[in-house]
Amino acid sequence: MKSSEYWKERMSALNGEKYRKSTEYYEDVRKQYRKAIRDMERNVLIWYERIADNNGVSLTNAKKLLNAPELEEFHWTVEEYIQAGERNAVNGQWVKQLENASAKYHISRLEAMRIQLQQQAELIAAQFDRSLSQFLGSVYEEQSYHTAYEIAAGIGIGRRFERINPRMIEQVLAKPWAQDGKVFSERIWTNRDKLIRNLHTILAQGIVRGTAPQRMIVDLSRSMEVSQKQAANLILTETAAISARATQDTYKKLGVEEFEVLETLDSRTCGLCADMDGKHFSQKDYQIGVTVPPFHPRCRGTTVPYFDDEFTEGVMRTARDENDKGYELVPADMTYREWEERFVREGEKTQSGLRSGKIGDTDGSSVIEDVQEINYNSSEQIKQKFSEFVMQHRDSKEEYAGVITTDNKLYFIKGTHFNVGIDLVEDSLKDAIVIHNHPDGRDLFGDCFSKDDFSAFFQYGIKELQVFSGLGRFSMTYSGNYFLKEEAESLYDEALNKIWENAFSSRKRIAYEQLGIMQELDKMIEGLTFKMVED
Repeated sequence: MKSSEYWKERMSALNGEKYRKSTEYYEDVRKQYRKAIRDMERNVLIWYERIADNNGVSLTNAKKLLNAPELEEFHWTVEEYIQAGERNAVNGQWVKQLENASAKYHISRLEAMRIQLQQQAELIAAQFDRSLSQFLGSVYEEQSYHTAYEIAAGIGIGRRFERINPRMIEQVLAKPWAQDGKVFSERIWTNRDKLIRNLHTILAQGIVRGTAPQRMIVDLSRSMEVSQKQAANLILTETAAISARATQDTYKKLGVEEFEVLETLDSRTCGLCADMDGKHFSQKDYQIGVTVPPFHPRCRGTTVPYFDDEFTEGVMRTARDENDKGYELVPADMTYREWEERFVREGEKTQSGLRSGKIGDTDGSSVIEDVQEINYNSSEQIKQKFSEFVMQHRDSKEEYAGVITTDNKLYFIKGTHFNVGIDLVEDSLKDAIVIHNHPDGRDLFGDCFSKDDFSAFFQYGIKELQVFSGLGRFSMTYSGNYFLKEEAESLYDEALNKIWENAFSSRKRIAYEQLGIMQELDKMIEGLTFKMVED
Protein backbone atom coordinates (compact mmCIF):
# COMPACT_ATOMS: atom_id res chain seq x y z
CA MET A 1 0.00 0.00 0.00
CA LYS A 2 1.51 3.30 -1.09
CA SER A 3 1.71 6.45 0.98
CA SER A 4 -0.46 9.52 0.64
CA GLU A 5 2.38 11.35 -1.12
CA TYR A 6 2.56 8.61 -3.72
CA TRP A 7 -1.11 9.05 -4.60
CA LYS A 8 -0.73 12.80 -4.83
CA GLU A 9 2.31 12.52 -7.06
CA ARG A 10 0.74 9.99 -9.45
CA MET A 11 -2.69 11.63 -9.71
CA SER A 12 -1.11 15.06 -10.07
CA ALA A 13 0.96 13.75 -12.99
CA LEU A 14 -2.18 12.28 -14.54
CA ASN A 15 -3.96 15.61 -14.09
CA GLY A 16 -1.05 17.43 -15.69
CA GLU A 17 -1.18 15.17 -18.74
CA LYS A 18 -4.91 15.82 -19.05
CA TYR A 19 -4.28 19.59 -18.94
CA ARG A 20 -1.58 19.28 -21.59
CA LYS A 21 -3.89 17.43 -23.96
CA SER A 22 -6.68 19.94 -23.45
CA THR A 23 -4.37 22.83 -24.32
CA GLU A 24 -3.19 20.98 -27.43
CA TYR A 25 -6.78 20.44 -28.47
CA TYR A 26 -7.55 24.11 -27.89
CA GLU A 27 -4.74 25.03 -30.28
CA ASP A 28 -6.61 23.14 -33.00
CA VAL A 29 -9.81 25.01 -32.16
CA ARG A 30 -7.95 28.31 -32.15
CA LYS A 31 -6.72 27.63 -35.68
CA GLN A 32 -10.32 27.09 -36.80
CA TYR A 33 -11.24 30.47 -35.34
CA ARG A 34 -8.32 32.17 -37.05
CA LYS A 35 -9.38 30.73 -40.39
CA ALA A 36 -12.96 31.91 -39.80
CA ILE A 37 -11.70 35.40 -38.96
CA ARG A 38 -9.60 35.54 -42.15
CA ASP A 39 -12.57 34.41 -44.26
CA MET A 40 -14.76 37.01 -42.61
CA GLU A 41 -12.23 39.79 -43.18
CA ARG A 42 -11.99 38.92 -46.88
CA ASN A 43 -15.78 38.86 -47.28
CA VAL A 44 -16.19 42.23 -45.55
CA LEU A 45 -13.62 43.91 -47.80
CA ILE A 46 -15.26 42.51 -50.94
CA TRP A 47 -18.66 43.62 -49.69
CA TYR A 48 -17.45 47.15 -48.96
CA GLU A 49 -15.94 47.47 -52.41
CA ARG A 50 -19.30 46.68 -53.99
CA ILE A 51 -21.49 49.03 -51.99
CA ALA A 52 -19.16 51.99 -51.54
CA ASP A 53 -19.53 55.15 -53.63
CA ASN A 54 -18.06 58.63 -53.57
CA ASN A 55 -20.04 59.42 -50.44
CA GLY A 56 -18.87 56.28 -48.61
CA VAL A 57 -21.10 53.47 -47.41
CA SER A 58 -24.74 54.19 -46.67
CA LEU A 59 -27.69 52.16 -45.43
CA THR A 60 -29.41 52.95 -48.73
CA ASN A 61 -26.63 51.33 -50.72
CA ALA A 62 -26.51 48.36 -48.35
CA LYS A 63 -30.22 47.72 -48.82
CA LYS A 64 -30.01 47.71 -52.62
CA LEU A 65 -30.80 44.38 -54.23
CA LEU A 66 -28.05 42.23 -55.67
CA ASN A 67 -27.74 42.59 -59.42
CA ALA A 68 -27.90 39.54 -61.69
CA PRO A 69 -24.18 38.58 -61.58
CA GLU A 70 -24.01 39.23 -57.83
CA LEU A 71 -27.16 37.15 -57.26
CA GLU A 72 -25.75 34.25 -59.27
CA GLU A 73 -22.51 34.39 -57.28
CA PHE A 74 -24.50 34.55 -54.04
CA HIS A 75 -26.48 31.44 -54.98
CA TRP A 76 -23.23 29.59 -55.67
CA THR A 77 -21.89 30.70 -52.30
CA VAL A 78 -25.04 29.58 -50.48
CA GLU A 79 -24.91 26.18 -52.17
CA GLU A 80 -21.33 25.82 -50.89
CA TYR A 81 -22.55 26.79 -47.42
CA ILE A 82 -25.28 24.15 -47.57
CA GLN A 83 -22.78 21.45 -48.57
CA ALA A 84 -20.41 22.54 -45.79
CA GLY A 85 -23.32 22.47 -43.37
CA GLU A 86 -24.24 18.93 -44.32
CA ARG A 87 -20.60 17.79 -43.99
CA ASN A 88 -20.16 19.40 -40.61
CA ALA A 89 -23.57 18.65 -39.05
CA VAL A 90 -24.51 22.32 -38.90
CA ASN A 91 -27.76 23.20 -37.13
CA GLY A 92 -30.67 21.97 -39.26
CA GLN A 93 -32.59 25.21 -38.83
CA TRP A 94 -29.72 27.19 -40.33
CA VAL A 95 -29.43 24.80 -43.29
CA LYS A 96 -33.16 25.36 -43.89
CA GLN A 97 -32.60 29.14 -43.87
CA LEU A 98 -29.81 28.72 -46.39
CA GLU A 99 -32.05 26.64 -48.63
CA ASN A 100 -34.69 29.35 -48.49
CA ALA A 101 -32.08 32.02 -49.33
CA SER A 102 -30.88 29.93 -52.25
CA ALA A 103 -34.37 29.97 -53.74
CA LYS A 104 -34.74 33.77 -53.56
CA TYR A 105 -34.50 35.94 -56.65
CA HIS A 106 -34.45 39.21 -54.71
CA ILE A 107 -32.02 39.71 -51.83
CA SER A 108 -30.30 42.80 -50.50
CA ARG A 109 -26.57 43.28 -50.19
CA LEU A 110 -27.02 43.69 -46.44
CA GLU A 111 -28.89 40.40 -46.10
CA ALA A 112 -26.25 38.63 -48.18
CA MET A 113 -23.54 39.92 -45.85
CA ARG A 114 -25.55 38.92 -42.78
CA ILE A 115 -25.76 35.37 -44.15
CA GLN A 116 -22.02 35.27 -44.83
CA LEU A 117 -21.22 36.37 -41.29
CA GLN A 118 -23.64 33.94 -39.71
CA GLN A 119 -22.28 31.07 -41.77
CA GLN A 120 -18.88 31.53 -40.10
CA ALA A 121 -20.48 31.37 -36.65
CA GLU A 122 -22.67 28.37 -37.51
CA LEU A 123 -19.83 26.42 -39.08
CA ILE A 124 -17.34 26.96 -36.31
CA ALA A 125 -19.95 26.05 -33.68
CA ALA A 126 -20.79 22.79 -35.48
CA GLN A 127 -17.13 21.87 -35.90
CA PHE A 128 -16.44 22.69 -32.27
CA ASP A 129 -19.43 20.71 -31.03
CA ARG A 130 -18.39 17.61 -32.96
CA SER A 131 -14.68 17.77 -32.14
CA LEU A 132 -15.24 18.56 -28.45
CA SER A 133 -17.57 15.58 -28.15
CA GLN A 134 -14.88 13.31 -29.58
CA PHE A 135 -12.20 14.86 -27.39
CA LEU A 136 -14.19 14.58 -24.16
CA GLY A 137 -15.06 11.00 -24.99
CA SER A 138 -11.38 10.14 -25.34
CA VAL A 139 -10.63 11.99 -22.06
CA TYR A 140 -13.28 9.97 -20.21
CA GLU A 141 -11.95 6.72 -21.58
CA GLU A 142 -8.28 7.43 -20.89
CA GLN A 143 -8.95 8.90 -17.45
CA SER A 144 -10.95 5.80 -16.46
CA TYR A 145 -8.26 3.35 -17.52
CA HIS A 146 -5.33 5.33 -16.16
CA THR A 147 -7.05 5.91 -12.81
CA ALA A 148 -7.76 2.18 -12.50
CA TYR A 149 -4.16 1.42 -13.39
CA GLU A 150 -2.75 3.86 -10.84
CA ILE A 151 -4.93 2.36 -8.12
CA ALA A 152 -3.87 -1.17 -9.10
CA ALA A 153 -0.21 -0.18 -9.11
CA GLY A 154 -0.58 1.67 -5.81
CA ILE A 155 -2.23 -1.08 -3.78
CA GLY A 156 -0.66 -3.99 -5.65
CA ILE A 157 -4.02 -5.46 -6.66
CA GLY A 158 -5.86 -5.31 -9.97
CA ARG A 159 -9.48 -6.00 -10.76
CA ARG A 160 -11.29 -6.85 -13.99
CA PHE A 161 -12.45 -3.61 -15.51
CA GLU A 162 -15.34 -3.31 -17.94
CA ARG A 163 -14.27 -2.03 -21.32
CA ILE A 164 -15.78 1.34 -22.09
CA ASN A 165 -17.79 1.41 -25.31
CA PRO A 166 -19.19 4.35 -27.33
CA ARG A 167 -22.70 3.94 -25.93
CA MET A 168 -21.42 4.34 -22.37
CA ILE A 169 -19.52 7.48 -23.37
CA GLU A 170 -22.59 8.96 -25.07
CA GLN A 171 -24.59 8.44 -21.89
CA VAL A 172 -21.94 10.18 -19.79
CA LEU A 173 -21.68 13.16 -22.16
CA ALA A 174 -25.47 13.54 -22.21
CA LYS A 175 -25.63 13.89 -18.40
CA PRO A 176 -25.12 17.46 -17.10
CA TRP A 177 -22.72 18.01 -14.22
CA ALA A 178 -23.26 21.74 -13.52
CA GLN A 179 -26.07 23.03 -11.35
CA ASP A 180 -27.65 24.89 -14.28
CA GLY A 181 -28.39 21.53 -15.91
CA LYS A 182 -26.62 22.35 -19.18
CA VAL A 183 -24.30 20.02 -21.08
CA PHE A 184 -21.33 21.29 -23.06
CA SER A 185 -23.20 21.13 -26.38
CA GLU A 186 -25.87 23.52 -25.11
CA ARG A 187 -23.18 25.95 -23.99
CA ILE A 188 -21.59 25.87 -27.45
CA TRP A 189 -24.86 26.73 -29.18
CA THR A 190 -25.67 29.39 -26.59
CA ASN A 191 -22.30 31.01 -27.28
CA ARG A 192 -23.04 30.72 -31.00
CA ASP A 193 -26.29 32.65 -30.58
CA LYS A 194 -24.45 35.42 -28.72
CA LEU A 195 -21.79 35.58 -31.41
CA ILE A 196 -24.35 35.82 -34.22
CA ARG A 197 -26.22 38.62 -32.46
CA ASN A 198 -22.95 40.51 -31.91
CA LEU A 199 -21.84 40.10 -35.53
CA HIS A 200 -25.19 41.28 -36.87
CA THR A 201 -25.26 44.23 -34.46
CA ILE A 202 -21.73 45.33 -35.39
CA LEU A 203 -22.63 45.12 -39.08
CA ALA A 204 -25.83 47.16 -38.71
CA GLN A 205 -24.26 49.80 -36.46
CA GLY A 206 -21.25 50.10 -38.73
CA ILE A 207 -23.43 50.86 -41.74
CA VAL A 208 -25.58 53.39 -39.91
CA ARG A 209 -22.49 55.16 -38.55
CA GLY A 210 -20.58 54.95 -41.82
CA THR A 211 -17.78 52.96 -40.19
CA ALA A 212 -14.69 52.42 -42.34
CA PRO A 213 -14.11 48.82 -43.48
CA GLN A 214 -10.90 48.35 -41.46
CA ARG A 215 -12.67 49.50 -38.30
CA MET A 216 -15.57 47.16 -39.07
CA ILE A 217 -13.14 44.27 -39.47
CA VAL A 218 -11.49 45.06 -36.13
CA ASP A 219 -14.86 45.09 -34.34
CA LEU A 220 -16.00 41.85 -35.97
CA SER A 221 -12.67 40.15 -35.24
CA ARG A 222 -12.83 41.16 -31.59
CA SER A 223 -16.25 39.59 -31.31
CA MET A 224 -14.88 36.35 -32.79
CA GLU A 225 -11.94 36.47 -30.40
CA VAL A 226 -14.31 36.79 -27.43
CA SER A 227 -16.06 33.67 -28.67
CA GLN A 228 -12.67 31.99 -29.03
CA LYS A 229 -11.83 32.73 -25.38
CA GLN A 230 -15.20 31.31 -24.36
CA ALA A 231 -14.24 28.17 -26.26
CA ALA A 232 -10.99 27.95 -24.29
CA ASN A 233 -12.88 28.26 -20.99
CA LEU A 234 -15.32 25.60 -22.11
CA ILE A 235 -12.60 23.16 -23.17
CA LEU A 236 -10.60 23.42 -19.94
CA THR A 237 -13.64 23.35 -17.66
CA GLU A 238 -15.47 20.52 -19.44
CA THR A 239 -12.26 18.48 -19.61
CA ALA A 240 -11.86 18.81 -15.86
CA ALA A 241 -15.51 17.85 -15.32
CA ILE A 242 -15.47 14.79 -17.58
CA SER A 243 -12.22 13.67 -15.94
CA ALA A 244 -13.89 13.99 -12.56
CA ARG A 245 -16.84 11.94 -13.83
CA ALA A 246 -14.47 9.22 -15.11
CA THR A 247 -12.62 9.19 -11.80
CA GLN A 248 -15.88 8.91 -9.87
CA ASP A 249 -17.07 5.98 -11.97
CA THR A 250 -13.71 4.25 -11.58
CA TYR A 251 -13.70 4.77 -7.82
CA LYS A 252 -17.12 3.13 -7.63
CA LYS A 253 -16.09 0.16 -9.77
CA LEU A 254 -12.96 -0.48 -7.72
CA GLY A 255 -14.54 0.06 -4.31
CA VAL A 256 -12.74 3.27 -3.35
CA GLU A 257 -14.94 4.63 -0.59
CA GLU A 258 -13.17 7.93 0.18
CA PHE A 259 -11.29 10.56 -1.79
CA GLU A 260 -9.17 13.63 -1.12
CA VAL A 261 -9.19 16.95 -2.98
CA LEU A 262 -5.83 17.84 -4.52
CA GLU A 263 -5.40 21.39 -5.81
CA THR A 264 -2.57 23.00 -7.74
CA LEU A 265 -1.15 25.41 -5.16
CA ASP A 266 0.61 28.36 -6.77
CA SER A 267 0.10 32.09 -7.23
CA ARG A 268 -2.91 31.46 -9.50
CA THR A 269 -4.80 29.32 -6.98
CA CYS A 270 -7.97 31.01 -5.73
CA GLY A 271 -9.04 31.09 -2.09
CA LEU A 272 -11.84 28.55 -2.61
CA CYS A 273 -9.50 25.97 -4.10
CA ALA A 274 -6.85 26.61 -1.45
CA ASP A 275 -9.44 25.97 1.28
CA MET A 276 -10.61 22.72 -0.37
CA ASP A 277 -7.11 21.31 -0.79
CA GLY A 278 -6.50 18.28 1.45
CA LYS A 279 -10.13 17.77 2.46
CA HIS A 280 -11.41 14.24 2.13
CA PHE A 281 -14.96 13.01 1.62
CA SER A 282 -16.99 9.86 1.36
CA GLN A 283 -17.82 8.52 -2.10
CA LYS A 284 -21.51 9.24 -1.46
CA ASP A 285 -20.63 12.95 -1.18
CA TYR A 286 -18.87 13.02 -4.56
CA GLN A 287 -20.39 16.03 -6.33
CA ILE A 288 -18.60 17.89 -9.09
CA GLY A 289 -18.48 21.60 -8.40
CA VAL A 290 -19.25 21.13 -4.69
CA THR A 291 -16.82 18.60 -3.20
CA VAL A 292 -14.93 17.81 -6.39
CA PRO A 293 -13.10 20.09 -8.87
CA PRO A 294 -13.80 21.94 -11.08
CA PHE A 295 -15.14 24.46 -8.60
CA HIS A 296 -15.03 27.24 -11.19
CA PRO A 297 -14.07 27.76 -14.87
CA ARG A 298 -10.51 26.65 -15.66
CA CYS A 299 -10.16 24.99 -12.27
CA ARG A 300 -6.98 22.88 -12.17
CA GLY A 301 -7.76 20.64 -9.21
CA THR A 302 -8.33 16.88 -9.07
CA THR A 303 -8.91 14.13 -6.50
CA VAL A 304 -6.85 11.26 -5.14
CA PRO A 305 -8.04 8.02 -3.54
CA TYR A 306 -8.07 8.08 0.25
CA PHE A 307 -7.41 4.65 1.74
CA ASP A 308 -7.34 3.32 5.25
CA ASP A 309 -6.14 -0.03 6.55
CA GLU A 310 -9.64 -1.51 6.64
CA PHE A 311 -10.09 -0.99 2.91
CA THR A 312 -6.72 -2.46 2.07
CA GLU A 313 -7.23 -5.52 4.21
CA GLY A 314 -10.65 -6.11 2.69
CA VAL A 315 -9.29 -5.99 -0.80
CA MET A 316 -6.42 -8.30 0.06
CA ARG A 317 -8.86 -10.84 1.48
CA THR A 318 -10.90 -10.66 -1.71
CA ALA A 319 -7.80 -11.04 -3.81
CA ARG A 320 -6.91 -14.24 -2.05
CA ASP A 321 -10.43 -15.65 -2.25
CA GLU A 322 -10.23 -18.45 -4.80
CA ASN A 323 -13.98 -18.17 -5.47
CA ASP A 324 -13.59 -14.59 -6.70
CA LYS A 325 -11.59 -14.30 -9.90
CA GLY A 326 -12.15 -10.55 -10.16
CA TYR A 327 -8.99 -9.56 -8.30
CA GLU A 328 -5.36 -10.44 -8.92
CA LEU A 329 -2.10 -9.42 -7.34
CA VAL A 330 -0.26 -6.92 -9.51
CA PRO A 331 3.54 -7.05 -10.04
CA ALA A 332 5.24 -3.92 -8.77
CA ASP A 333 6.77 -3.19 -12.20
CA MET A 334 3.65 -3.79 -14.29
CA THR A 335 3.32 -1.11 -16.97
CA TYR A 336 0.08 0.59 -17.99
CA ARG A 337 -0.04 -1.36 -21.25
CA GLU A 338 0.43 -4.64 -19.41
CA TRP A 339 -2.27 -3.74 -16.90
CA GLU A 340 -4.69 -2.85 -19.70
CA GLU A 341 -4.15 -6.11 -21.49
CA ARG A 342 -4.64 -8.20 -18.38
CA PHE A 343 -7.48 -6.42 -16.66
CA VAL A 344 -9.36 -4.59 -19.40
CA ARG A 345 -8.84 -6.07 -22.76
CA GLU A 346 -8.30 -9.78 -22.30
CA GLY A 347 -11.36 -11.84 -23.16
CA GLU A 348 -13.66 -8.84 -23.28
CA LYS A 349 -15.38 -7.25 -26.26
CA THR A 350 -18.04 -4.63 -26.69
CA GLN A 351 -20.49 -3.95 -29.44
CA SER A 352 -17.76 -1.99 -31.16
CA GLY A 353 -15.04 -4.53 -30.70
CA LEU A 354 -11.62 -3.64 -29.40
CA ARG A 355 -10.91 0.05 -29.26
CA SER A 356 -8.50 -0.16 -32.12
CA GLY A 357 -7.72 -2.67 -34.76
CA LYS A 358 -10.92 -4.45 -35.66
CA ILE A 359 -11.78 -5.36 -39.21
CA GLY A 360 -14.52 -7.74 -40.27
CA ASP A 361 -18.16 -7.42 -39.36
CA THR A 362 -19.48 -3.88 -39.37
CA ASP A 363 -21.96 -2.42 -36.90
CA GLY A 364 -23.65 -0.44 -39.65
CA SER A 365 -21.46 2.61 -39.28
CA SER A 366 -18.96 1.72 -42.05
CA VAL A 367 -19.52 3.01 -45.58
CA ILE A 368 -17.96 2.47 -49.00
CA GLU A 369 -16.61 5.89 -49.96
CA ASP A 370 -15.23 5.08 -53.38
CA VAL A 371 -14.69 2.26 -55.88
CA GLN A 372 -11.88 2.35 -58.44
CA GLU A 373 -10.63 0.08 -61.20
CA ILE A 374 -7.30 -1.62 -60.58
CA ASN A 375 -5.33 -4.52 -62.02
CA TYR A 376 -5.43 -7.22 -59.35
CA ASN A 377 -2.36 -8.86 -60.84
CA SER A 378 -0.28 -5.66 -61.05
CA SER A 379 2.02 -5.50 -58.04
CA GLU A 380 3.17 -2.02 -59.09
CA GLN A 381 -0.37 -0.61 -59.14
CA ILE A 382 -1.14 -2.19 -55.78
CA LYS A 383 2.08 -0.87 -54.28
CA GLN A 384 1.32 2.65 -55.49
CA LYS A 385 -2.29 2.64 -54.28
CA PHE A 386 -1.36 1.26 -50.86
CA SER A 387 1.40 3.85 -50.48
CA GLU A 388 -1.12 6.58 -51.28
CA PHE A 389 -3.54 5.03 -48.79
CA VAL A 390 -0.90 5.12 -46.03
CA MET A 391 -0.04 8.75 -46.72
CA GLN A 392 -3.70 9.76 -46.76
CA HIS A 393 -4.66 8.04 -43.51
CA ARG A 394 -1.45 8.19 -41.49
CA ASP A 395 -3.00 10.73 -39.09
CA SER A 396 -6.66 9.72 -39.44
CA LYS A 397 -8.77 9.47 -36.28
CA GLU A 398 -10.97 6.76 -37.81
CA GLU A 399 -10.21 3.34 -39.24
CA TYR A 400 -10.14 3.01 -43.02
CA ALA A 401 -9.69 -0.01 -45.26
CA GLY A 402 -8.67 -0.52 -48.87
CA VAL A 403 -9.89 -3.82 -50.38
CA ILE A 404 -8.61 -5.07 -53.74
CA THR A 405 -10.76 -7.91 -55.10
CA THR A 406 -10.11 -10.48 -57.80
CA ASP A 407 -12.56 -8.74 -60.16
CA ASN A 408 -10.16 -5.75 -60.35
CA LYS A 409 -12.02 -3.45 -57.98
CA LEU A 410 -10.49 -1.30 -55.24
CA TYR A 411 -12.98 -0.47 -52.48
CA PHE A 412 -12.26 2.37 -50.04
CA ILE A 413 -14.19 1.83 -46.80
CA LYS A 414 -14.52 4.30 -43.93
CA GLY A 415 -15.23 3.02 -40.43
CA THR A 416 -15.18 4.56 -36.97
CA HIS A 417 -12.42 5.11 -34.41
CA PHE A 418 -13.14 1.56 -33.22
CA ASN A 419 -13.51 -0.60 -36.31
CA VAL A 420 -13.99 -0.78 -40.07
CA GLY A 421 -16.42 -3.25 -41.64
CA ILE A 422 -14.88 -4.98 -44.65
CA ASP A 423 -17.91 -7.29 -44.76
CA LEU A 424 -19.53 -4.60 -46.91
CA VAL A 425 -17.83 -6.49 -49.75
CA GLU A 426 -18.03 -9.89 -48.07
CA ASP A 427 -18.85 -11.81 -51.26
CA SER A 428 -15.62 -10.56 -52.85
CA LEU A 429 -13.20 -10.99 -49.93
CA LYS A 430 -11.93 -14.44 -50.97
CA ASP A 431 -8.30 -13.95 -52.11
CA ALA A 432 -8.63 -10.16 -51.62
CA ILE A 433 -5.68 -7.94 -50.78
CA VAL A 434 -6.56 -5.68 -47.83
CA ILE A 435 -4.91 -2.75 -46.06
CA HIS A 436 -6.22 -0.83 -43.06
CA ASN A 437 -4.99 1.57 -40.39
CA HIS A 438 -4.96 1.56 -36.61
CA PRO A 439 -5.58 5.16 -35.52
CA ASP A 440 -4.36 4.57 -31.97
CA GLY A 441 -0.88 3.81 -33.26
CA ARG A 442 1.83 3.19 -30.72
CA ASP A 443 0.23 5.30 -28.00
CA LEU A 444 -2.28 2.64 -27.05
CA PHE A 445 -2.43 -0.95 -28.14
CA GLY A 446 -3.19 -0.89 -31.86
CA ASP A 447 0.47 -1.46 -32.73
CA CYS A 448 0.03 -4.43 -35.09
CA PHE A 449 -2.58 -7.06 -36.06
CA SER A 450 -5.33 -7.46 -33.48
CA LYS A 451 -7.12 -10.71 -32.70
CA ASP A 452 -10.03 -9.56 -34.87
CA ASP A 453 -7.65 -8.80 -37.74
CA PHE A 454 -6.05 -12.23 -37.48
CA SER A 455 -9.35 -14.13 -37.33
CA ALA A 456 -10.91 -12.07 -40.17
CA PHE A 457 -7.91 -12.94 -42.37
CA PHE A 458 -8.76 -16.64 -42.10
CA GLN A 459 -12.55 -16.23 -41.91
CA TYR A 460 -12.75 -14.49 -45.29
CA GLY A 461 -9.82 -16.25 -46.96
CA ILE A 462 -7.88 -13.03 -47.55
CA LYS A 463 -4.75 -13.39 -49.69
CA GLU A 464 -2.76 -10.63 -47.99
CA LEU A 465 -3.64 -8.41 -45.06
CA GLN A 466 -1.71 -5.25 -44.23
CA VAL A 467 -1.99 -2.85 -41.30
CA PHE A 468 -0.17 0.36 -40.50
CA SER A 469 0.07 2.16 -37.17
CA GLY A 470 2.41 4.49 -35.37
CA LEU A 471 4.77 1.54 -35.03
CA GLY A 472 5.01 0.81 -38.75
CA ARG A 473 3.39 -1.11 -41.59
CA PHE A 474 3.01 -4.88 -41.46
CA SER A 475 1.85 -7.68 -43.76
CA MET A 476 0.73 -11.27 -43.34
CA THR A 477 0.11 -14.04 -45.86
CA TYR A 478 -0.55 -17.77 -45.51
CA SER A 479 0.26 -20.68 -47.85
CA GLY A 480 -1.58 -23.52 -46.08
CA ASN A 481 -5.20 -24.58 -45.64
CA TYR A 482 -7.05 -21.73 -43.92
CA PHE A 483 -8.20 -22.20 -40.32
CA LEU A 484 -11.72 -21.67 -39.12
CA LYS A 485 -12.37 -18.35 -37.38
CA GLU A 486 -12.54 -20.04 -33.96
CA GLU A 487 -9.26 -21.91 -34.59
CA ALA A 488 -7.53 -18.66 -35.55
CA GLU A 489 -8.76 -16.96 -32.39
CA SER A 490 -7.53 -19.88 -30.30
CA LEU A 491 -4.07 -19.69 -31.89
CA TYR A 492 -3.93 -15.95 -31.24
CA ASP A 493 -4.81 -16.52 -27.57
CA GLU A 494 -2.16 -19.23 -27.33
CA ALA A 495 0.47 -16.82 -28.64
CA LEU A 496 -0.75 -14.16 -26.22
CA ASN A 497 -0.34 -16.54 -23.28
CA LYS A 498 3.16 -17.47 -24.41
CA ILE A 499 4.46 -13.91 -24.57
CA TRP A 500 2.93 -13.17 -21.18
CA GLU A 501 4.51 -16.26 -19.64
CA ASN A 502 7.85 -15.24 -21.11
CA ALA A 503 7.43 -11.69 -19.81
CA PHE A 504 6.74 -12.76 -16.25
CA SER A 505 9.43 -15.42 -16.18
CA SER A 506 12.06 -13.06 -17.59
CA ARG A 507 10.73 -9.99 -15.72
CA LYS A 508 10.97 -8.04 -19.00
CA ARG A 509 8.14 -5.73 -19.99
CA ILE A 510 6.27 -6.24 -23.27
CA ALA A 511 6.94 -3.19 -25.42
CA TYR A 512 4.31 -3.93 -28.10
CA GLU A 513 1.93 -6.75 -27.39
CA GLN A 514 0.33 -7.24 -30.80
CA LEU A 515 3.74 -7.20 -32.47
CA GLY A 516 4.96 -9.79 -29.97
CA ILE A 517 1.93 -12.00 -30.65
CA MET A 518 2.47 -11.89 -34.41
CA GLN A 519 6.16 -12.72 -34.02
CA GLU A 520 5.17 -15.71 -31.89
CA LEU A 521 2.50 -16.82 -34.40
CA ASP A 522 5.08 -16.55 -37.18
CA LYS A 523 7.13 -19.17 -35.33
CA MET A 524 4.13 -21.32 -34.36
CA ILE A 525 2.32 -21.62 -37.72
CA GLU A 526 4.02 -23.20 -40.72
CA GLY A 527 3.14 -21.33 -43.90
CA LEU A 528 2.40 -18.03 -42.14
CA THR A 529 4.57 -15.16 -43.32
CA PHE A 530 4.59 -12.06 -41.14
CA LYS A 531 6.84 -9.14 -42.03
CA MET A 532 7.31 -5.41 -41.89
CA VAL A 533 6.62 -3.51 -45.10
CA GLU A 534 8.78 -0.64 -46.27
CA ASP A 535 6.62 2.37 -47.20
